[in-house]
Amino acid sequence: MELGAAKKRCRDVIERIERLPCSTKITPSCKRTLLKLAHSELSFLSRSTSSTPLSVNIGHIETVVHILHHPLITGVSRVCKPIPTCHKTSSQNVHVDIVCTLNRNPVWIIVSDRNPNYITWNQSQTNKTKGLQCRVQQLTAAAAAASAVALRPSSVILFFSNGLSSFLSDKLKHEFGATQVQLGHPGFRFDLVEEEGDWIDCIEDRVSCVQECE
Repeated sequence: MELGAAKKRCRDVIERIERLPCSTKITPSCKRTLLKLAHSELSFLSRSTSSTPLSVNIGHIETVVHILHHPLITGVSRVCKPIPTCHKTSSQNVHVDIVCTLNRNPVWIIVSDRNPNYITWNQSQTNKTKGLQCRVQQLTAAAAAASAVALRPSSVILFFSNGLSSFLSDKLKHEFGATQVQLGHPGFRFDLVEEEGDWIDCIEDRVSCVQECE
């Protein structure tokens, strides 16, 4: 991705954060967190001397903000922060992208904008990256043991904006009982593809995948 295009995406997502619908009931602190992340990414890109930035995290922020525009999302109380569990050590905390109510049910939403070809089930031996299996195990355990009732979800939703392989979908289904869910709503679609720096509605190419673990 070219540097100029990446900066434009940062500015666009900042505008979308400012225009989040009142129906989300997003707290001021959540909004500040999103704006801080977007401005931080823009500042990083502005300091870059390369025409092609080494790391671009704007895709993740874009996806989180896009989900927050869903008409059935409300009661947003936490975004892009670790969730405290009943354990005392910070290493036991898990990162959750959105804590909210979806269609009147409390949920945790975890977002991935990674290329599905680089999402593995087991931990990578080369860079020690956690595999999807370990990540979901930690999330479901943390959800069941959430110290505050207000933070305890009825389900954990995994949102893969660039899709997920059938192999990993089957693994989630058989090991965690996950089901693929449709979060469609009139006037809103979760089928997204990145094209020339913009998010557009699309029902082909790389289609998003939404998995729910109850």
